[in-house]
Amino acid sequence: MNWIIIAIFSAIFFGIQTILRKKVLKREHSIEFLTASFTIGFIFLLPFISRVNFNFSFEILILIFFRSIFVIVAMIAFVKALKHLPISTVAPLSNFKPLFGVVLGLLLLGEPIGLLQFFGILLLLFGAYVIDSEGHFKDWHKPIKDLFTSSDIQFVIVFSLFYAFAAVMAKLILNHIAPLDLIFINFFFKMVVLWAIIFIFYNGWSDIKESWVLGKWWLVLSALVGVVAIFTSYVALGDPTSKLILVLPILQISTLIDVLLGGKIFKEQHVLLKTIACILMILGVVLILI
Repeated sequence: MNWIIIAIFSAIFFGIQTILRKKVLKREHSIEFLTASFTIGFIFLLPFISRVNFNFSFEILILIFFRSIFVIVAMIAFVKALKHLPISTVAPLSNFKPLFGVVLGLLLLGEPIGLLQFFGILLLLFGAYVIDSEGHFKDWHKPIKDLFTSSDIQFVIVFSLFYAFAAVMAKLILNHIAPLDLIFINFFFKMVVLWAIIFIFYNGWSDIKESWVLGKWWLVLSALVGVVAIFTSYVALGDPTSKLILVLPILQISTLIDVLLGGKIFKEQHVLLKTIACILMILGVVLILI
């Protein structure tokens, strides 16, 4: 069960990375940040290129490319939400990822939802309601209204949906290639696509330079921590004895770290209430994936 320890280690680094991202995004544009972050991450991976096995099928390469697109969409949505919302709000709401996995299984595979999964969904929804209400329960319709009117809340939902797809794809890909192969090719594709976006739709080199000026070593540290978090999550997912439905709940521990530590660092409000709601949502994730 070494993959459990690795998954916990990954969750801690994911939590730290989100806090670092929040710090950098206070001053940076979302696309600039992601482009610079994935570029720095790829540079960190370059010394390991001699250990990467490029001898895999064209079908796997296409699957990795499309997974990269899913991850880019997910991360653009996530950083946009993180830039404008409290980290203690964004992090626990991202616990919706497993819920989308269950819904996809129901719609695409005809997998039934059992009683435990039903209660898990209720816990997720209740936790999300408490988090978005921010303690103002008299305004009971606010969370429901925000779901339809708040673009930032909608960004978190988009992130959760696309990340759920990406997690399933990662597990499938890791049945055929090693974690180092996946992270190297994935980072390359993400870097190339984001560079294309920033040159076509934005200001190219000037935006990258501005990103470095604003983020500097916080940006580098965020990218490095992200590489470690992603690689260790791939190692956990790639272990033949691990299962996606067991790895995902462990990785969601990162959201609790973000609420407790990030909420204190950024002096956000209702941290205790959001912590309780986050624990309920993680419990909901466990019930959904049992």
